[in-house]
Amino acid sequence: MLYILLTLILPFLVTIIKANQVYPTCANEWSDPNDDYKQRMLCRAYRFDYDGYKSNSMYDFMDCTFIKMGWMNKDSRAWNVQKLAADMHAAGFPDRKAELIEIEGWCKLEFRNKLCAISYHRCLESSRKGIREFKEMIRKRETEFFGKNQCQGIQL
Repeated sequence: MLYILLTLILPFLVTIIKANQVYPTCANEWSDPNDDYKQRMLCRAYRFDYDGYKSNSMYDFMDCTFIKMGWMNKDSRAWNVQKLAADMHAAGFPDRKAELIEIEGWCKLEFRNKLCAISYHRCLESSRKGIREFKEMIRKRETEFFGKNQCQGIQL
């Protein structure tokens, strides 16, 4: 009985632990660990500030976070509305699947073949409720990252 219980619970706990490390993991994948640029990138992510940011590393970093969280397909760049809606609902927010599908449609028209995590984030900004809840959900999910001011001593 205990074995069956552990078999069911352990993967869930591993997922939570992994999910809580997405931002630092992706930052380490896309920049030198001691690089000053890495800290600026983390600060921008902490503030959800992507406007005017043209660096490929920032785009790659944000794509990495969406892919690791299961919100974007690595190959097709398609938005996984099902997963995002489920994660938001699991975080205590109302079911926004219909709204997310609508946002996804608008996003495909707006960005066409340039879809990436930052473009999806910008599309979410078109929905006042969606973006507020999305940011809150990420903060709940990435408690270690958002629990510490990532911008301390950083000039942007």
